[in-house]
Amino acid sequence: MKPCRVFIAVIVLYFGASFYRAPAGLSVTFFGEVPEGLIELKDYHNPVYLFVPPGQDKSLLNSMILLIPDSRETPDALVQEWLEIAKKRKMMVAVPALKMAPGDVPYRTDEWILKIKKDLANRYHVGRTYVIGKGVGAHYAVYLTLRHPEEFSGAGLMEGSWVGSFEKLLQLSSRPAKQVPVFVSLVAPDAEFTKKTEKWAYRFSGKGYPVYMEKFEKDEKVNSVELKIRMMDWLQKKAEAWAQVIAAKEKTKKEKISSWTKEFFSSPVHH
Repeated sequence: MKPCRVFIAVIVLYFGASFYRAPAGLSVTFFGEVPEGLIELKDYHNPVYLFVPPGQDKSLLNSMILLIPDSRETPDALVQEWLEIAKKRKMMVAVPALKMAPGDVPYRTDEWILKIKKDLANRYHVGRTYVIGKGVGAHYAVYLTLRHPEEFSGAGLMEGSWVGSFEKLLQLSSRPAKQVPVFVSLVAPDAEFTKKTEKWAYRFSGKGYPVYMEKFEKDEKVNSVELKIRMMDWLQKKAEAWAQVIAAKEKTKKEKISSWTKEFFSSPVHH
């Protein structure tokens, strides 16, 4: 396999209400003791499927993967796909039950997801949250992280990109504090989609976004588990590095302000 890997310094459809039958064996209680394992949360109108690796230290900050399903995926099946990785990495996984319904802007869905994230962050001491989407879910995932960069630490896009019906809502920033790392993996994309994706990539590059992009041809076999591990490895490393970049920028900014203030008040004009 020789995927085309390109490092680029860079990074709708409405998700409406949809109910899914809970898989057998899931707990439905989310109060009192902080639960672990596979859980279904029913306090959010639509179900939210959550996996918390046993033995999590609730006093420490944990990392969480927020999965956005494709239109052909059910959230209960999607969370199962990530259990192995979640256990190995000791990361939480949350999957809101969403269904695509084209035509509307997604702001109400954004608010719903942010409320879920806030509740889980408070309950489980979540530090960094990575948004992972597949297909049309990938398009919403990158839109969500761009719109709320202060809430997320990175986005992983599988078989999808920033190309889609939310393109007009995407707003780029040149400030590191308003940027997030993005991992893009395209499997046998058509030529026009690839061209548009790469065109967007260069726009992100011009702003300074950290992005990793890989493309697989139609006849190439892609191991899903290996791809997910590679994606999470890259996102976690870049999130850590990007946090240091932002901290350095903020420190430099404060030092400049402090220096300017001292200069201003030490000037004879202001005595």
